[in-house]
Amino acid sequence: MATIKDYYDDLIQIKEGKSELSELQPYNENGAQLMDDLNSGSKTALWRLFFWIVAALAWMLNQALDKHKIEVQNNISNQSHGNLRHYGFRALNFQFGHSLEYNGKQYVYLNEDPAAKIIKRCATGMNQGVMRFKVTKESGGILEPLTITEQNAFKDFLRDVLYPGTNYEVISSAADLLKLSAKFFVNPQVINQAGEHVVTGEPVIENAINDFVKNLPFNGRMNIQQLIDHIQKVEGVEDIRLLESAYKYGSLAWIVFTREIEPFSGYMELDLNNSNLEYHEYV
Repeated sequence: MATIKDYYDDLIQIKEGKSELSELQPYNENGAQLMDDLNSGSKTALWRLFFWIVAALAWMLNQALDKHKIEVQNNISNQSHGNLRHYGFRALNFQFGHSLEYNGKQYVYLNEDPAAKIIKRCATGMNQGVMRFKVTKESGGILEPLTITEQNAFKDFLRDVLYPGTNYEVISSAADLLKLSAKFFVNPQVINQAGEHVVTGEPVIENAINDFVKNLPFNGRMNIQQLIDHIQKVEGVEDIRLLESAYKYGSLAWIVFTREIEPFSGYMELDLNNSNLEYHEYV
């Protein structure tokens, strides 16, 4: 990306090619020399400062145009009807307790109410010809499913904004559960055999697991190796032996996995009651 100095050097090249400006000195000027002169306290020709101001303005204009281009591209991407990304964007703008109005072209909200936009996470996809919406709201930084009333309102919203005849389903449920059976070998100077930091008493390994799971991208994949790598960054963790990993959705049975899975609800949480986490001194 061009800098102010680059624009200044371009102006100098134009100046050097103009014979009528040959009286302007110094010759073979560049932006680095100008900055050195300014920092040294030496007197600088007025024309050089004018050039620098023009270069700065050109740089600022270029920055503004780049931002405008990104904004226009995002608007075009989000406003293109008929694709999954567009409908994901529309879902995030659902306003619970408000009614859509037809403006002659499409159904829209006449007034924007940010507080009524309860959907905070949305993933759209196709499943055997059915458009699937996975959505959650958020309370105190914790993801949680929409209530039945909220889901019914959202489904009615979708009937207005989707193309007629579109088959769709809405999934908004409690997080998939993660069950781990593992042995952690720790430095007893840092972590005790209850998995707690010897000074603060914090369950640092459990916290690391929860932190990893909480920060997974919505509807992203849960990768066991990445989880292990995250836990090993905890001070005092010397080695990990993972015996088993499993997950479940709703009331379904536990499913053992060895590499990675995609949570059906779109997000996960550690089921500590069904997990078996052992802590041993590293020797």
